[in-house]
Amino acid sequence: MISTLGAIALLAFASPAMAGEGKFSRADGFQLHIKCTGSGCRVRGKEPNGKWGLVEKGPGGSNNYKKLVAKYNGMGFE
Repeated sequence: MISTLGAIALLAFASPAMAGEGKFSRADGFQLHIKCTGSGCRVRGKEPNGKWGLVEKGPGGSNNYKKLVAKYNGMGFE
């Protein structure tokens, strides 16, 4: 039987740590979803009434998440 502490440790190592996640939109209706973990960042975008598609992928971490948010804020996404 796994102890409670062992189960918590197992769960902690089984899922990647979140570095940042957020949804943003622009005045023309274009939407972005930025999701970063320790292993990588993924930016997905969607036109109004369209399907989600990959915009870019890059290195992970909270610093890279902050850089992506600043980049897209500068492009009019809030």
